[in-house]
Amino acid sequence: MLDALIPKYKYNKTDYPNLEDRAVDMIIPERYGLKTNITPVCIDVAIPKYNLAKRAIKAIIAIRADGVTLTVDVDYTEVLANAEFTLKTTPKLSPNTTYYFVLEGDWTINGTEYFNVYGWLNAYAGGNAFKIDGAGTWTALANDLTFVVYGKNTIDGEEERKIQFTESDGASFAPVKLRDHTDRTKIAMSFKTPNDGQSFYITRIVPGGWKTASFPADKEMYMTIYSDQGSTQVGIKSKVYNCNFLMTNTNICPFRFPQRGVPSEILVDIEGYKNADESLMDNVADILEDVLVNIVGIPSGDLDSTAFAALKTARTQSINPQLDREITFNAFIEKLERGQLFKFMPTLEGKFSPRYYASGESSGTPHLRDEDFIENSFKCYRNLASVKRKYLIKYDENPTTQIYLEKEAISTIAEYIYKNKETLELETYLKDGADATQLTIDYRGLQEYPQREIGFEVSSYLFDKIPTDKVKITRTRGDNSGGTFDAVLFRILRLTKKQSTGTVVCGAVLDSQTY
Repeated sequence: MLDALIPKYKYNKTDYPNLEDRAVDMIIPERYGLKTNITPVCIDVAIPKYNLAKRAIKAIIAIRADGVTLTVDVDYTEVLANAEFTLKTTPKLSPNTTYYFVLEGDWTINGTEYFNVYGWLNAYAGGNAFKIDGAGTWTALANDLTFVVYGKNTIDGEEERKIQFTESDGASFAPVKLRDHTDRTKIAMSFKTPNDGQSFYITRIVPGGWKTASFPADKEMYMTIYSDQGSTQVGIKSKVYNCNFLMTNTNICPFRFPQRGVPSEILVDIEGYKNADESLMDNVADILEDVLVNIVGIPSGDLDSTAFAALKTARTQSINPQLDREITFNAFIEKLERGQLFKFMPTLEGKFSPRYYASGESSGTPHLRDEDFIENSFKCYRNLASVKRKYLIKYDENPTTQIYLEKEAISTIAEYIYKNKETLELETYLKDGADATQLTIDYRGLQEYPQREIGFEVSSYLFDKIPTDKVKITRTRGDNSGGTFDAVLFRILRLTKKQSTGTVVCGAVLDSQTY
């Protein structure tokens, strides 16, 4: 199990025929906790559709494309069950087809703040204007909006004018109001693309003009393209404009559409895997159990459920493992252990169990005295090699750059008393800076002074113990204050059980200096 490689799965062209080339043989990541600034993998460059993880995730918090935060269902659709999202790209229109552009804003309708869009009475043969109320009901209008549509035949081609309707000789000018009343929350205009056999990408649509006596300053408005009356959006919405100036026919707002094929830069924030109760899986006990059962393949019945529950109660810090590189389970568990101060190991009952550090005497701790030790077997000494000056904790790894944030603590005792200037540098799965800071303090407490270790051999004791268990020592002679050990707690590090002699050789360290 320790040598098992995790994770196991990679992107490939067989499973994803339209996979982006850079992603071939990349690991399909297993994501836990809150992850920010993820670069997703495009699994279908033609749509484009992106993947974030191997399994279902809890939530997509935000998607940023080229520095702009996108809006779900307007700019992209998501399928959390597959950890996927599909971008809405630059609207691409087919030839000889009817489409609709819809104008909308975000200000409160009060009867005084609105826009008058230029229109002409029954003047445009290729479409019709509509008003849309708050319930989404479309009602045809007698006045057609004036507009010009610009586009490009290819996403990187030259812009050209595709459709133009600016005025009609002999027709009457009649403005169309936007957001002056609840039955005009939006206004729309249908139009027909040229019958030239050429699809094109919209770059901008320019309404013919605007007039208003009281314009809604500092409010936002934008345009969306639909292939029908309001239910099927085509591509992404236009860029948002702030209504902070009076627009006239000489000062017109062109609604520009982002030119987006596959965006050059996409960053995503997500909440990763979830528990059965829909809560975010960011506790060490839940994540360890998930990796064991769903990745390594250990039967859930082989886990010590009581010990896992205890670890979850004792260790509540948020963690966010990023399993996107092929590592062994042993490397994964070591990183978990040193960031959460626990040990994972098998019990004598054949269960896999996490053992976490807790101060004080635990239930069933054996108490050994002078008469229990085999003659001349007891030794005690200080481990100077364990002392460190600086404790550098790395946390909250950026999943794209693989760069960590850092917190540190320094021991002047280690430097000036024990003349040690070494640094203990640890990568962890911790998410929060406060937890990382506390961990530096915890390690300083463990390794600011030399570890006090003991070794001994006993008979008829400790056969039912394993490393991480505790033992209490009362000893007439020891390196404790006063030259004795008086019910001092040690934690077992090593056990050798000699069946032939019925003895146990034990190595232990002072309880307060271990985890």
